Amino acid sequence: MIATRFFRSRLYLALAIVFCALVPASTLTVYYAQTQGMCLKTGRILSADELRKAVLMDLVTSEIEDYFAYNWEIGNDAFWVGISSPAQEMDIQKIINASFNNGKSFEENFGLKVFLQGRKKENFVSHDMVEPFLLVVYSSLSGGGGATVYWSSDVQEIAFAKLDAVSQADVPRKVTAYRRLLGYGNHYFNISFFSFGRECCDNRDQDDKDYMERKQGDYDLMTERFARMAASGDPFPSITAIVSNCGDILRTKEGSVRWFGSDY
Repeated sequence: MIATRFFRSRLYLALAIVFCALVPASTLTVYYAQTQGMCLKTGRILSADELRKAVLMDLVTSEIEDYFAYNWEIGNDAFWVGISSPAQEMDIQKIINASFNNGKSFEENFGLKVFLQGRKKENFVSHDMVEPFLLVVYSSLSGGGGATVYWSSDVQEIAFAKLDAVSQADVPRKVTAYRRLLGYGNHYFNISFFSFGRECCDNRDQDDKDYMERKQGDYDLMTERFARMAASGDPFPSITAIVSNCGDILRTKEGSVRWFGSDY
């Protein structure tokens, strides 16, 4: 038994020596720096405000780039992406209520500057991102389509200790050694969103009887949803995204945001 333990200890030591010889010292240095929270792009640890702004920037630019690529893949101009100005009303229920049959387009009702129009896009740069704003991803197809709104003010970091027990236990599976090397595993952000039918807030072609009936149906559905959410006390869903030290949101190969509860 003692001889076996001695042999095992020697074997583990030999394996450790081989591992250290095979792994470049630079890789170990990078791995350590990433675990300590350093953003390698800047060569330092970002402040909480810098990190949050980087997350917002990544959220907007990724939605633009992902849907730009998808529109080209499917061969049409279905999906658009825009952000509102800080002067725009942030209360989604008020926007929907004010939008009904007011003669304005969806873009006008949400005060959007559109950065992606199907297969045409504009560069989104840091000075375009003035808070608070709404990030809106929506379908422009006639006859109906969906829309999703993200609030910049609701994009906030959540401490590891505040994650639920299931998410905490799942961290080793989601944040692998390779992802640690890329800077993931120190930061998690809650991102609130709300999805609805674009018709409720788009008054183009409003003289068309069928169109108005569809819009009325979407409006009534929204009213019911808001009433249920108000009664539950938890108005909007959210995801918990895994974020790198530089503010990059971890995504799947298909472009979807990775969050706790997803299977990957």
